[in-house]
Amino acid sequence: MLKPSGILIASFLTPHLTLSKKSTWTNVNTVNALKQKAIFAILLTLHSKFFVQKPKHVHS
Repeated sequence: MLKPSGILIASFLTPHLTLSKKSTWTNVNTVNALKQKAIFAILLTLHSKFFVQKPKHVHS
């Protein structure tokens, strides 16, 4: 859950040309796209390792 003063960083890419014939990729720098993918993988790993808290048990 994002804190009220938190900042959401998001990114997405449509499927690469090699994965879909319907791809919209035309002028994409694949080197930069791979760097972006690696950076977000690291961020997601760090987030789940350090920032995600286990939910407290709720009695019903």
